Amino acid sequence: MAFPYSSGNVLTAADLNQSSGLVLVKTQTVGSAVSSVTVTGAFSSTFDNYRIVMAGVDCSATNNNVYFQLSGLTTQYYFSGIYVSGAGAPANHYGNNVPSFICGRTGTVAATTLVLDVMSPNLGQRTAMQSVGSANLQSFIVNGFAQTGTAFTAFVIGLSGGTMTGGKIRVYGYNNG
Repeated sequence: MAFPYSSGNVLTAADLNQSSGLVLVKTQTVGSAVSSVTVTGAFSSTFDNYRIVMAGVDCSATNNNVYFQLSGLTTQYYFSGIYVSGAGAPANHYGNNVPSFICGRTGTVAATTLVLDVMSPNLGQRTAMQSVGSANLQSFIVNGFAQTGTAFTAFVIGLSGGTMTGGKIRVYGYNNG
């Protein structure tokens, strides 16, 4: 049956699998006063590309980096981005063969949010990443990749300094249909 559906249509599993866009794969609670969170079972062969949403996180300090690592990969990250503050000039940010993908900045009082798209993490090829978000008076956008031929199923989101409490990390798969 063709999408969009109308009232009264009888839908099969195949119809639903083809038409749903983002599919919730996993929800992970951040915890209390932790410097990093490991999310296992996040990536599989079911989806080629993923969206990770982190929201409602309180951090103990502002203006620290939020980093993303594919499980076990502590090198081969390349990225560039820009942070813009409501109180100052934009700042460029980049990394060349560094230990993690810097995907955001920290803020306090549930102010740390980010949306991170991860392309091909389970396909055994270079994994591309793009993040956008905000923290306090800063907003950011970062693009990059991990130059590796490994297939991954898990990831870590952590801080360069301080701790985080509360909030959720949700992982969605982009439907391949």
